[in-house]
Amino acid sequence: MVKRLESEYREKGLRTAGFISEAEYHDGQKSSYYLRDIETGDRILSVVENIPPDFPDHEEFFRIGLSRFYFYKPSFEVASGRIAEILNSGAADIPDVVFIDEIGPLELSGQGHYQAVKKLIAGYEGMLMMVIREGLLDGFLDKLGLNTSDVEFLRTDPKGREDT
Repeated sequence: MVKRLESEYREKGLRTAGFISEAEYHDGQKSSYYLRDIETGDRILSVVENIPPDFPDHEEFFRIGLSRFYFYKPSFEVASGRIAEILNSGAADIPDVVFIDEIGPLELSGQGHYQAVKKLIAGYEGMLMMVIREGLLDGFLDKLGLNTSDVEFLRTDPKGREDT
């Protein structure tokens, strides 16, 4: 759904930016995620179930709690850097819509995209579209000091279709 929305906004002439999380599968199960920069198309490994043995930066992966996934710290640094570029753009270069896919338990713990999202909320005046699981929403809004009246919700079913 995020890819579709981003495409629709772009087709309407709006400038879009941010990141979309793209899952990769192994034996029918999600095994890794890449962050794709909407503007450049660049992808960086973000989350893996098993650290690739030939990957050069093994020490850059970390895990939280009992998660089966490892998170790749440089991917969050790249995303944070791009968000800083967006916020520091001149008025003519500010995107109309910024996507952050996705906010999860890592951000709820204050890690991952959390600091970049805080900066976006404080300094970005366009439309900010964040993907977050409904079960994490209240905790994340509390952490940011936001009320449900501060945000507009677009809910989907598990297959990514919009609810009516």
